Amino acid sequence: MIKWFVIILLGLPVVLYSAFVLSIMNRNKVKYDLQKRYNVVRRTVKWINKLTRRRYRFINKEVISSPRSHGRVYISNHLHLFDIMTVIENSPKPVICISKKENSKVPLLTTYMKALEVLCIDRENARQSLMICKKAGEMVQQGNDIIIYAEGHRSKDGNVAEFKAATSAIVQYAKSEIVLICTHNSSKPLSFRWITYPREYVNIKYFEPLPYDFYLQHRKDFAVVTRQLISDQLDEFKKEYGN
Repeated sequence: MIKWFVIILLGLPVVLYSAFVLSIMNRNKVKYDLQKRYNVVRRTVKWINKLTRRRYRFINKEVISSPRSHGRVYISNHLHLFDIMTVIENSPKPVICISKKENSKVPLLTTYMKALEVLCIDRENARQSLMICKKAGEMVQQGNDIIIYAEGHRSKDGNVAEFKAATSAIVQYAKSEIVLICTHNSSKPLSFRWITYPREYVNIKYFEPLPYDFYLQHRKDFAVVTRQLISDQLDEFKKEYGN
C-alpha cells in the first residue's frame, strides 16, 4: 500500500509532464527524432522503476547496453507491463515494441506509444498483421531495434506460453541478428502489500546474439526452439530464486 501511494504521489506528476513534452515532440518528429523522444521516455522509466525500488540481477547486460549501429530483433517472454520498461531502462538505443492495437486506445499510454513509434498489430486481421511484420522487418534493416513479446500476452502462470507465428515472420523479414531475453520476477516489485516497501529483484538474461543463419537452420521450428531456450533459462531462475 505504501509503495503504491509513493508511486502515485511522486510518479504521476512526472508521467503527466513527460506526456505533455512528448505530445509536443510528436507534432514535430523531424525536429525531435526517435532518439530524442526515446531519451525523454527513458528518463521517466528510470524514475518510475526507482520508485518501485526495482533492482536487477543481469546475465550478459553488455549485450543490450553496448553501443552499435546495426538493428536486431529481441524476443522475450512476457510477465508484466514493466517488462518493456526494463528493456528501455537498460538500452541506450531506442527499442521499438510490437503491441496489440487495443493498447493504442488507452489515454496517456497512446502518447508514449506514438513517441516510441510502437507498431500496433490487429490480431483479428491477418493481412494487417502481415503488413506490420513486414514493416518491422524493414525498420530493423534500417538499423532499428524491435522487441517482440512472442507469447502475444502476459503469462498468467509465470511459464512461457506458445509463441505466435508473427515472431518467425518478423525475423524472416528483418534478416538480422536475434537476441533472446528471459525475464523472471518482473511483477514482484508491484505486488500489493499494506505496510512494507521492500526492494525486489528482477532477474534478466540477455542471450548471446544469434545470426540470421540460426533462423534459416530452424525455419520450420524456430518458434519452438527459441521458446524452449527461454523456458529453460526461466526454470533456472526459478530454481535459484524461487517462483
